[in-house]
Amino acid sequence: MEDVEALRLRVKELEDALKEASTPFSIRSLSTGEGVKKGVSVRTTIVLFGADGNLATKKTYPTLFALWRRGFLPRTTLIVGYAREPMSAEVFRRMVFRAIYNSGHAQTERNSFLERCHYVSGQFDCVEHFGERLRPKLEALEAFRDETELAADSAAASEPPTPNSAKASTVYPSRSIASSMNDLDAHHTHAERLRVYYLAVPPFLYGKICACLNASGARAKDVVGRFVLEKPFGRDLKSCRALCHDLGTLVREDEAFRIDHYLGKELVMNVLVLRFANVCFEAIWSRSHVARVEVCCLESIGTAGRGGYFDSYGIIRDVMQNHLAQIMALVAMEQPLSFGAEDIRREKVKVLRGVRALDAERDLVVGQYDGYVDDDSVSNKKSKTETFAAARLYIDNPRWAGVPFVLTAAKAVSQKKVEVRIIFHKVAGAVAECSRCDANELVVRVQPDECIYWRVQNRVPGLHSKLRIEPRRMNLLYTPAESRGMPEAYERLLLEVLRGDATNFVSVDELDAAWRIFTPALNHLSTRLDRPERYAYGSDGPCTRRLFRPQYPDEDDDDDDDLYNPPSPHSLHILSRR
Repeated sequence: MEDVEALRLRVKELEDALKEASTPFSIRSLSTGEGVKKGVSVRTTIVLFGADGNLATKKTYPTLFALWRRGFLPRTTLIVGYAREPMSAEVFRRMVFRAIYNSGHAQTERNSFLERCHYVSGQFDCVEHFGERLRPKLEALEAFRDETELAADSAAASEPPTPNSAKASTVYPSRSIASSMNDLDAHHTHAERLRVYYLAVPPFLYGKICACLNASGARAKDVVGRFVLEKPFGRDLKSCRALCHDLGTLVREDEAFRIDHYLGKELVMNVLVLRFANVCFEAIWSRSHVARVEVCCLESIGTAGRGGYFDSYGIIRDVMQNHLAQIMALVAMEQPLSFGAEDIRREKVKVLRGVRALDAERDLVVGQYDGYVDDDSVSNKKSKTETFAAARLYIDNPRWAGVPFVLTAAKAVSQKKVEVRIIFHKVAGAVAECSRCDANELVVRVQPDECIYWRVQNRVPGLHSKLRIEPRRMNLLYTPAESRGMPEAYERLLLEVLRGDATNFVSVDELDAAWRIFTPALNHLSTRLDRPERYAYGSDGPCTRRLFRPQYPDEDDDDDDDLYNPPSPHSLHILSRR
């Protein structure tokens, strides 16, 4: 009975969405009711390079299946995996099945999804394999879909539904899911042909794959192409520019969708709305009121199993240069002309270009947790790779001059969280009772337990002989239903790729500006002879107190004056206990 009721509700939601859609080419989100500008073409093919890799099995297949079961992937979508390992379609589908098995949904849903999955084996740098294996497979699958499946759907949609037209009719006397989807798909029969090339491979293969696609004809000229690219995008400014230049000769910038999955997280996306849709925040969002901004990404586990990859990059390249720099840009950027992709990207580039290059000796603390080199996947037992980094950055513009932005990324520390913390100045000229109070804080908790809260001072209720003040939280909490309904970051981002919306993807100019900030410090770390400061697994990491002292270019680093607005004990996320 529960399955019947769930299906009844699903059909009703779909019908409501179809009625509310503003054009035949759009559908509304069934999870949030949020309107979308574009739908997804029913002539979509997703080509996944690295189809047997860790990223594909852990993220890509579960994401595609989640979009499938939510109704955001048309049922005529084709998914074609490409990898070196020879395997039959049956073996490939079993691998995909294992990747989506824990989704907890009916076997019929999984089977219908698996039927759309196909496989081609070949080398990533072999034009012949692309031309003789991949290209014919894509053309045959797409021809069958366009000439048979879509034609049949269009004919079925033109006929009135009958009582036995679909199984769903027996439980809901109106229109079935299949009938409703037929109507929607019929509007798309002549929609643009779209191929999404998802490159779930190391970046050094990007150029080879794109060159083979072009040379072999596997990238048809009459098909809209979009390329999904995963980090890392280089190791420093020079390598990033070389990678972008090589790729730029093969793929247009408007075709490149560089994923930073933090930009798809709900609370990160909410930063711009929080700032620009609330006059109370925008009015105090500057150096006149803000004493310090903290952005942190902390993990309580180490690098076990990922040591081989991580040891060649480190925490600055892996987390700080991309995820935290992007969040900082959203917090610090000026108001864009619109929330369109180009306007938001333009403002992010402006603020990133205004960030002073990181001074490794003055504004950076790095560490490595005890036992890091004992991991079997770390081959260099004398590794100097940092697993902890706290950086103090300054933005040279009128809004933020002199305000430190402290970015912290760490593994194997006492807490697990991602958050933005805006610390305001203390009350100027306050009465004695208020002068000892902590500063106000605005906190955006990205994960876990998503929330936004003000930390304010409040009178302690009661019959006290003296005034008592304590900090309290004013919470904006999401309901359990809202939290459960939040899509995963990859779901949102991949859907935006399918719709052609580049708002939450990283442009080449943003990459260039971010690497400019961190490359001098990375070069400095590569030449140091000593290992980073050691810290115990599960501790708070190295002491970073000096980074919280307001500092300007002409100040003395040895100044031991008391801190102005020191880190609150409630946000003690990067200070070691003494």
